[in-house]
Amino acid sequence: MMSCTLFNIQASDPIDFVSHPKNEQGQGNRVPALLPTADYEDNIINVYVPYDIENMQIVIKDEQGGEIFSVLIPSVSIQYSIILSEDESADKHSIELYFNGWHLTGYF
Repeated sequence: MMSCTLFNIQASDPIDFVSHPKNEQGQGNRVPALLPTADYEDNIINVYVPYDIENMQIVIKDEQGGEIFSVLIPSVSIQYSIILSEDESADKHSIELYFNGWHLTGYF
């Protein structure tokens, strides 16, 4: 499992992701994969992608692991923003991205 810090200069709170690579047997590439990044400011989560991604699922969970937000996006290009309601924002804890066999988890 590799960990990477992801940030955007304009945002105040980057979200750190732990990635679960496509190859679960531990045999990774020598060159790090280009992975999405995300940040959080006020009630807005921005997910940035380094290339077009089809069928990306985003799941936000509360501290108990309960799902409070989920969306399947047919196509993401450059950025996808999620505006959380006050109720969702108060209970947020983690964000998970699923795409192309990848599973990224970030905590905020």
